[in-house]
Amino acid sequence: NYIIPLNTSNCGSGTLTVTGTITVVDPTGSVSLISSASTLCLGQTAQLTVVGGSVNSTYTWSEPGLSGSAVTVNPVTTTTYTVTVTDLAICSGTATASVTAQVGGTLLAASIQPEVLLACEGSNQQLEVLVNGGQAPYTYQWINVPFGYTGSTTGDAIVLNNISVNQGGSYVVEVTDANGCSSSASGLVIVSQGEAIAYSTSPVCEGEDVLLYAVSGGSSYEWSGPNGFSSTQQQVTLSNAQANASGVYTV
Repeated sequence: NYIIPLNTSNCGSGTLTVTGTITVVDPTGSVSLISSASTLCLGQTAQLTVVGGSVNSTYTWSEPGLSGSAVTVNPVTTTTYTVTVTDLAICSGTATASVTAQVGGTLLAASIQPEVLLACEGSNQQLEVLVNGGQAPYTYQWINVPFGYTGSTTGDAIVLNNISVNQGGSYVVEVTDANGCSSSASGLVIVSQGEAIAYSTSPVCEGEDVLLYAVSGGSSYEWSGPNGFSSTQQQVTLSNAQANASGVYTV
């Protein structure tokens, strides 16, 4: 209750008692900004979520292109994000979150060469890891190898001397750079015991390249396929493949 004194010129003096309810809004006490990650590798994203505010609040972000109470960010440098939350009573609160982006290099990307290795049993072969971007030095961990492989799983290459059939299969490596960012790559090894084996990287989207591989105990190769296709190479690339290149290729 609030007592309001009144002064009148004709009626003397007196008091008037007014009864009512006053609601006080505290917009700043419960507004915070949570990030799903505080440190990102290049190419990664983080989710920023506002906690607090009312159902009909509006959100004004410091970075352009962001709106709403939850946003996805992909910074290329360390960035502090600020959001101002305003409710229907025009009360507002502000919260911040900082996301650190690993900089000083480019996106880390690993690959295995050759991507597909066709080998005759008993030959000497090798899978090599190629790394682009990121920040040296790199560490290597082969996280998947066939049960027949018993060599090192921490180097930048897999050496397959006197290769056997049980060493054929999928090889997967994970590369980690000095910033703790990682990239994985896979390679396939197919071992022939003297029979001819053919393999392709299809299916692909139109306009992409298709690779044809062959291995046998022989020394010459002769391919045939749709549209009069022919080749005498062991490994063949069909560049910018179109739909009419689909079909059966024989070696």
